[in-house]
Amino acid sequence: MQCRQAPITQIGTNTPPSLTNPGNQVTNVAAPVNLQVVATDADLPPNTLTFSATGLPPGLTISAGGLISGAPTTAGTYPVSLSVSDGTVSTTANLTWTVTNLNPLILNPMPKQPPNVFGSPVTYTASVQNAINPQFKWFFDDGTETGWSSSPTVTHTFTRPSMFWVGVSAKDDRGVEQSYTFSQLVHLPLTAAPPVISGQMAVRSGRLWVVNQDNDTVSVFNTANNQKLAAIEAVNEYCKHVQIEEKHRKKILSMLEQELAVNPNNRYIYIHPRPRDHEMFFGDHFNFSAKFMEKIVRIGFMAAIETLRKYEFET
Repeated sequence: MQCRQAPITQIGTNTPPSLTNPGNQVTNVAAPVNLQVVATDADLPPNTLTFSATGLPPGLTISAGGLISGAPTTAGTYPVSLSVSDGTVSTTANLTWTVTNLNPLILNPMPKQPPNVFGSPVTYTASVQNAINPQFKWFFDDGTETGWSSSPTVTHTFTRPSMFWVGVSAKDDRGVEQSYTFSQLVHLPLTAAPPVISGQMAVRSGRLWVVNQDNDTVSVFNTANNQKLAAIEAVNEYCKHVQIEEKHRKKILSMLEQELAVNPNNRYIYIHPRPRDHEMFFGDHFNFSAKFMEKIVRIGFMAAIETLRKYEFET
């Protein structure tokens, strides 16, 4: 019997691809990511490798070629599993991807604005910190506003003199909105020479408003009868309520008028303003801002006192 050796056919072995772990990652919210994952195949010829991943932070994706890209949208800690396959076997690497919040958006205060003549355009520029694609919106307190814009600069023309409270809002990709309000004085064109006399001081709707700086109060007078409304009218109504005789009621009111220095012969107060008091003498004397109204009243009071010191009054 004759024996023959059979030919030996070698069966090839598929070696798993080698995947390099990029290590743990830390990224800020909205920061762009471009991370190439690297892997090799020892087989000859090398097999085509395909990458995949699970657990990536929201906003990030991986391509078949192993490029992780995008921008994370949500802060947190994410366990990530990276895989590479040669079509038959695969290799996996694990890492932790931490996404942190940036500092919050800050809208910087606007600088103090100089007075502006109505009808003349005025330009404002806002500034922010820690912003991600910021947008801006403006409100002009005259019934007009802008839409959202990526430009921090805006130009506006006020069509009447007054004190306006201009508002600017800013937001970024995180959706948190910040706002800031500032004043803009808009006045009539200045005269060639400084004014030498003003009109009535704080008179409106039949009421004369007078400040007492000694106790920080504002008194209101009825210009029809020159009576101090806050004190005299209250006493008068009380006397009627308790049915005090008319002659006694009139006597009480007369005594109050003398004590409160209400002179029926004085109807108006004239003052000589200083040039720097333009905020008092140009524009509306009344404003819903308590702080600005207090400033107006104090300007008028100080200017009036300077004038009244030049005269002598009977006591």
